[in-house]
Amino acid sequence: MQIPDAYTLILGQGAGARPADFNFSPQDSGEYLFAKIEPTNSTFPYPLVAPSTAALYLGVHLGISPQECVAPLDFPRYKSKGTVLIDGITFRWSDGPPDLTGRTRALVPSGASYYRDYAGFANSVCYKFHLRTRPIPKQDPVSELETLLSSIKIFPRTAPPVAPCELETPFPLPNEVRDILKLSRWTISYPRIGLNAFHRPQPGISGDDYQPPLPLRPAPLPSNVVFNAITLTYASDLADGSAATAAIAQLQQNVAHILQEYQWTASRETSAPGASRIYRRGDAFAELSVGTSRCTMNSPCTQYDNLTLAIYLPAKLN
Repeated sequence: MQIPDAYTLILGQGAGARPADFNFSPQDSGEYLFAKIEPTNSTFPYPLVAPSTAALYLGVHLGISPQECVAPLDFPRYKSKGTVLIDGITFRWSDGPPDLTGRTRALVPSGASYYRDYAGFANSVCYKFHLRTRPIPKQDPVSELETLLSSIKIFPRTAPPVAPCELETPFPLPNEVRDILKLSRWTISYPRIGLNAFHRPQPGISGDDYQPPLPLRPAPLPSNVVFNAITLTYASDLADGSAATAAIAQLQQNVAHILQEYQWTASRETSAPGASRIYRRGDAFAELSVGTSRCTMNSPCTQYDNLTLAIYLPAKLN
């Protein structure tokens, strides 16, 4: 990809994603968002409910079929659809300005923002690109970003093939996480917000003169460590609440046992029902929590039907 000097490349999980850039389009929790390209002097006069002035996000989704790759583009709120060749690979796209309401419409008038999502399948990988813009006086960011997108080169994969039914992730997972994945059928997601991002410096700025923006981070995490993060979620399909609770409790115990076998230490223990448990090993951090859809706000909940394990791993951890 040829990145003009007027644009900055941001690398790292989440890539500094603004929530408003994905509020309109269907969420794909399995997508690993790894890069963002935006104007070097980009400013954000609006709150996070407004989309980026101009941005191109790059992501991948591993372990899915070509049909699953393009399925989100059938989201009914998209206004138009088409195809385009990028490095010889056919990508489907869907786009259209979102129908904004309430406070968001006051900040960004309907039709003033533009969303286009691309999906293409090659090398057993689902590639996803997301173009987001707001009007810029005397500029045409859509044309500029589409020109940039057309310069992308997609190379054959060098990674060894993954065995059937084995999880493939964009970053290495330690053995304890792979052991936990064997316990049950988990849903995998990759947090987009709150992690470090690596910024390409502006032209002419280097070394001590360049200070990248400080990232938002979950409070328990060290400020000087770059993390990869993955979230594993299990949901019980048992209709009986007591049986579902027992199944979740057993799975929670099994996960905790594996973490402790690998020298993860519980840093916060509590007997409160539903309270999360925090585990650490070196700079790595994990939070194990239960949840439910069986209770109402007006009654205390003692039954649980899902378990979530959020794991933050130093990028150097293999």
